[in-house]
Amino acid sequence: MLEKKQVSKILDTMKERFPKADTTLEKTDPFHFLLSIILSAQATDVSVNKATPALFKAYATPADLAQADPSEVEKYIKRSDCITIRPSIWSGAQKIWSNVSMAKFQRRAKS
Repeated sequence: MLEKKQVSKILDTMKERFPKADTTLEKTDPFHFLLSIILSAQATDVSVNKATPALFKAYATPADLAQADPSEVEKYIKRSDCITIRPSIWSGAQKIWSNVSMAKFQRRAKS
Protein backbone atom coordinates (compact mmCIF):
# COMPACT_ATOMS: atom_id res chain seq x y z
CA MET A 1 0.00 0.00 0.00
CA LEU A 2 1.20 3.50 -0.76
CA GLU A 3 2.14 5.87 2.02
CA LYS A 4 0.29 9.14 2.44
CA LYS A 5 3.30 11.12 1.13
CA GLN A 6 3.42 9.00 -2.03
CA VAL A 7 -0.28 9.43 -2.70
CA SER A 8 0.00 13.17 -2.17
CA LYS A 9 2.90 13.40 -4.63
CA ILE A 10 1.00 11.38 -7.24
CA LEU A 11 -2.07 13.58 -6.88
CA ASP A 12 0.01 16.77 -7.12
CA THR A 13 1.72 15.49 -10.27
CA MET A 14 -1.61 14.58 -11.84
CA LYS A 15 -3.06 18.03 -11.03
CA GLU A 16 0.01 19.61 -12.60
CA ARG A 17 -0.10 17.53 -15.78
CA PHE A 18 -3.89 17.44 -16.18
CA PRO A 19 -5.20 20.71 -14.72
CA LYS A 20 -8.53 20.57 -16.56
CA ALA A 21 -9.21 16.85 -16.16
CA ASP A 22 -12.86 16.07 -15.56
CA THR A 23 -15.44 13.42 -16.23
CA THR A 24 -18.90 13.36 -17.73
CA LEU A 25 -20.04 10.90 -15.08
CA GLU A 26 -22.76 12.33 -12.88
CA LYS A 27 -21.49 12.99 -9.38
CA THR A 28 -24.29 12.55 -6.85
CA ASP A 29 -22.34 11.45 -3.79
CA PRO A 30 -18.92 9.85 -3.28
CA PHE A 31 -20.14 6.25 -2.95
CA HIS A 32 -22.30 6.40 -6.07
CA PHE A 33 -19.51 8.15 -7.92
CA LEU A 34 -17.18 5.25 -7.02
CA LEU A 35 -19.72 2.81 -8.47
CA SER A 36 -20.09 4.91 -11.61
CA ILE A 37 -16.32 4.85 -12.08
CA ILE A 38 -16.31 1.06 -11.77
CA LEU A 39 -19.08 0.79 -14.37
CA SER A 40 -17.40 3.27 -16.70
CA ALA A 41 -14.44 0.93 -17.06
CA GLN A 42 -16.79 -1.37 -18.98
CA ALA A 43 -19.16 1.09 -20.69
CA THR A 44 -19.37 4.67 -21.87
CA ASP A 45 -20.01 7.45 -19.39
CA VAL A 46 -23.22 8.28 -21.26
CA SER A 47 -24.61 4.77 -20.86
CA VAL A 48 -23.51 4.65 -17.21
CA ASN A 49 -25.34 7.94 -16.56
CA LYS A 50 -28.49 6.45 -18.10
CA ALA A 51 -28.40 3.30 -15.97
CA THR A 52 -27.27 4.58 -12.59
CA PRO A 53 -30.27 6.67 -11.43
CA ALA A 54 -32.44 3.53 -11.14
CA LEU A 55 -29.54 1.53 -9.62
CA PHE A 56 -28.87 4.21 -7.02
CA LYS A 57 -32.56 4.56 -6.20
CA ALA A 58 -32.79 0.81 -5.55
CA TYR A 59 -29.48 0.66 -3.65
CA ALA A 60 -29.00 4.00 -1.95
CA THR A 61 -26.34 2.97 0.56
CA PRO A 62 -23.31 0.66 0.65
CA ALA A 63 -25.24 -1.59 3.04
CA ASP A 64 -28.15 -1.84 0.57
CA LEU A 65 -25.78 -2.91 -2.18
CA ALA A 66 -23.89 -5.32 0.06
CA GLN A 67 -27.13 -7.11 0.94
CA ALA A 68 -28.46 -7.15 -2.62
CA ASP A 69 -28.89 -10.26 -4.69
CA PRO A 70 -26.21 -10.00 -7.41
CA SER A 71 -28.66 -11.12 -10.10
CA GLU A 72 -30.96 -8.22 -9.19
CA VAL A 73 -28.10 -5.70 -9.31
CA GLU A 74 -27.05 -7.13 -12.66
CA LYS A 75 -30.43 -6.18 -14.16
CA TYR A 76 -29.63 -2.52 -13.55
CA ILE A 77 -26.08 -2.86 -14.82
CA LYS A 78 -27.19 -4.42 -18.09
CA ARG A 79 -29.06 -1.18 -18.82
CA SER A 80 -25.68 0.50 -19.16
CA ASP A 81 -24.58 -1.97 -21.86
CA CYS A 82 -21.94 -3.18 -19.43
CA ILE A 83 -20.53 -6.60 -19.62
CA THR A 84 -21.35 -8.60 -16.52
CA ILE A 85 -19.57 -7.32 -13.46
CA ARG A 86 -18.65 -10.00 -10.96
CA PRO A 87 -20.28 -9.72 -7.55
CA SER A 88 -16.79 -9.66 -6.02
CA ILE A 89 -16.23 -6.26 -7.63
CA TRP A 90 -19.35 -4.88 -5.93
CA SER A 91 -18.40 -6.36 -2.59
CA GLY A 92 -14.91 -4.95 -3.09
CA ALA A 93 -16.38 -1.49 -3.71
CA GLN A 94 -18.49 -1.84 -0.59
CA LYS A 95 -15.41 -2.84 1.45
CA ILE A 96 -13.40 0.09 0.06
CA TRP A 97 -16.21 2.44 0.97
CA SER A 98 -16.53 0.97 4.45
CA ASN A 99 -12.79 1.43 5.03
CA VAL A 100 -12.84 5.02 3.76
CA SER A 101 -15.91 5.85 5.84
CA MET A 102 -14.40 4.25 8.96
CA ALA A 103 -11.15 6.18 8.50
CA LYS A 104 -13.07 9.46 8.18
CA PHE A 105 -15.10 8.62 11.28
CA GLN A 106 -11.94 7.81 13.26
CA ARG A 107 -10.28 11.09 12.19
CA ARG A 108 -13.35 13.08 13.26
CA ALA A 109 -13.55 11.22 16.56
CA LYS A 110 -9.93 12.08 17.36
CA SER A 111 -10.42 15.82 16.80
